[in-house]
Amino acid sequence: MTLTAAPVTTGKARPAKLRQLPGLDGLRGLAVIAVIAFHLRSSLLPGGYLGVDIFFVISGYLITALLLSEWAATSKISLAAFWRRRARRLFPALAVLLAAVTVLAGLFARDSLGRLQTDLPASMLYVLNWRLVFQHQSYVASFGRPPLLQHLWSLSVEEQFYLLWPLALIFLRHRMSRGRLALIAAGGAALSAVLMGALYQPGSDPSGVYFNSATHAEGLLIGCALAAAVPPWQMASSVAPGARRLLERSGAVALAAIVAGLALFGFRSGFTYRGGMLLVDVATAVVVATVAHPASRLGDTLNRQPLRWAGLRSYSLYLWHWPIFELTRPGADIPGPTWIVDVLRIALTLAAAELSYRYVEQPWRRGRFSFELRLWWASTSRRAVAGALAGAVVVPLAAVTAILATAPGPNEPAILAEGATPAARHLPAPPPEGPSAAGASSAGVPAGPVDSTTPKPDLRARRAVTVATAPPTTTPAPTTTVAPAPAPPAAVPASAEPVLALGDSVLLAASPALDASLSGHITIDAQVGRQVTTGLQRLAQYRATGALSHYHSVMIDLGTNGAFRPRDFQQLVQLVAGVPRVVLFDVHAARPWAATSNSTLAAGVQAHSGQMELVDWNSAATPAVLYPDGIHPNDAGAQLYTRLLKTALAARP
Repeated sequence: MTLTAAPVTTGKARPAKLRQLPGLDGLRGLAVIAVIAFHLRSSLLPGGYLGVDIFFVISGYLITALLLSEWAATSKISLAAFWRRRARRLFPALAVLLAAVTVLAGLFARDSLGRLQTDLPASMLYVLNWRLVFQHQSYVASFGRPPLLQHLWSLSVEEQFYLLWPLALIFLRHRMSRGRLALIAAGGAALSAVLMGALYQPGSDPSGVYFNSATHAEGLLIGCALAAAVPPWQMASSVAPGARRLLERSGAVALAAIVAGLALFGFRSGFTYRGGMLLVDVATAVVVATVAHPASRLGDTLNRQPLRWAGLRSYSLYLWHWPIFELTRPGADIPGPTWIVDVLRIALTLAAAELSYRYVEQPWRRGRFSFELRLWWASTSRRAVAGALAGAVVVPLAAVTAILATAPGPNEPAILAEGATPAARHLPAPPPEGPSAAGASSAGVPAGPVDSTTPKPDLRARRAVTVATAPPTTTPAPTTTVAPAPAPPAAVPASAEPVLALGDSVLLAASPALDASLSGHITIDAQVGRQVTTGLQRLAQYRATGALSHYHSVMIDLGTNGAFRPRDFQQLVQLVAGVPRVVLFDVHAARPWAATSNSTLAAGVQAHSGQMELVDWNSAATPAVLYPDGIHPNDAGAQLYTRLLKTALAARP
C-alpha cells in the first residue's frame, strides 16, 4: 500500500535509501481481508475490524522511518514534500470514489443522498470520524442502509496523524535523541489506550470511543515508537543462528496472536477496549519489526499470493468494498440467495479495486500521470486545455452537485444503521384549519406543524417523518391528527387517549404500524441508537417543560443499546410520577446487557404494578417477526408490537 521501509546498510554514518519490504504488503493483505470479511458478515470474523489497527501500526512505523531517514540524511524534513507525497498517494483514488459513490447513490440509493450532503465534505476534509462521533453514529449496522462513506473514518484518523505527527517529530527531534522520542511516542500510545479504557462504558455502544482520534491513536503511536527505537538502518543484515530463530519465532507467535484477536475480540467486548486492542497493536509491532529485519525470513512467508496481491491493492480494496457492500445488500437491494449475492459483491469489489489501483493509484503514485499532464499541457492549445479541464473537472463536479441538490433535506433523513442519527422521529399534529383550531386549543390538544411525509412500511426506503432535535416545548404535539375532544373519561378505551411512545430503533421500526393503528392519539419519539440515559434525558425534557402532563400514557422501549440498570429505573419512576399509565417493553437482542435490562425492568414493574405494565417483547419476538438482524421487527413484527402495546394500554391500573 505504501512504499518502503528497511534500509540497505552501507557502513556510513548516514543511511542509504530505504528498500522495499514486501512482507509488509502481505501483512496489509491480511488486514484488508479481515476488514472485508467483517463487513461482509461480522460472524465470519468477529474481530475483523481490528484490521484497521494493523494498518495504523504499519502507517506509524513507515511514516516515522521515512521522516527519520530524511532527518538523518539531511538534518531536516521537508513538510511540503511529505504532504505533497501523501496527497498524491491518497487523494486521487479517494476523489474518484467520492464521485462514483455520489452518482451510484443518485441512481440506486437515493435514501442515502441526504447523508452524503454532509459526509462528502467531511470525508474530503478528513474529519469524518469526528462527525461520526458527534452524530453518535454506530459502527455496527443493525438494519437499514448505513452511511456509504462511513468506512472513511479511518482515513480521517490517518490524515490527522499525517498532519500533526511530522510537526511534533521535528519539534521533538530538535530537542532530544531518538531514544527519548521513542519513549514519548510509547507514552502517548499508553495514554491513548488508558483513555480508551476510561471512556469505554460497559453495556453501551463503544462506537464513539472507537471513532475518536485521541482514543484510537495507540496503534499509530506504537508504530512511531518502534521506528524511533529501532530504525531500519540499524538492523544488522546477519545475526547468529540462535538470534535469528528467536526473532522469527517471536514474529510467528505475534502473528498467531493477531489472528487470534481477529477471531475472538468482538466489537462490543469490553476486553477489546481495555487491553485487547492494545495487545493486537503490540503484536503487530512485533511482526513489523520481524519483517523489517533483513535477517528474518518471516517477510518471505507473508509475501505470498494472495496476501501480496491484496496488500498491494489494500487501499483500493478498502475504499471500494464498503460502498459496494452497502449498495448491494442481499434481499434488500439484490434478490436471490445470500451466498450468490455475496460472491457478486466480492467480485465487484475486486474488479473496482484493480481498476482503481491500475489506472488511478499507480499513475499518480509514480508520477506518470503528472508527467503526462505536464507534457500534454506544453503541447496543447490553451483552448483545448480549457475544454478538457471543463470536461474532466467541471462536468463531474456539476453532476455531483446536481445529484446532491436533489437529496432529501435535513428534515428528511434516511433511516440508517443502529446509531446512525441522534435525531428523534416525532409525529406531530398538523395545524387545524378554520373552526377546528379553536376547538383543538380549548381542548388542550394543540396542533403541531404540518408533516407532508408519509412513512412507508419498508425500512429499506422509509424516511423519518419529522426530525425533532430541540427539546419539547410547553405546547406539545401529542397526536398525529387533530383530536379536539377534551380528556376522555374512564369509559373510553385507553388506546384513544394521548400516548407518548419514547424509545430507540426498535420502536422506530414499529412506528408505521403504531401510527396507522393509533393515528391521532400517539406521539412517537424514537432515536436510532438511543441509550437509556439519553432516553431518560429526553423524558426529563418533556417533564420539565410541562409537556408530559398532556399524556395519559407513556410507553418506554429502551435497553437495546445499553443496559437498563436499577438506578436508571429509579430515575424513570421519578420522571413518570403522576402519569396514570406507563408501559415498558423488555429487550430482545443477542447482546450481553440484554439480561441485565430485562431483569431490571421485571423487578421495577413488579414493584410499581399499580402504575406500570411490562410487555414481554423478548418472548414474543420470534425470528418470523424480525428482520435478519434478530432485533428489529419487520412488517409482521410491527403489527404484533402494536397489538401488544394496545393490550397493555387497555389493562387499566
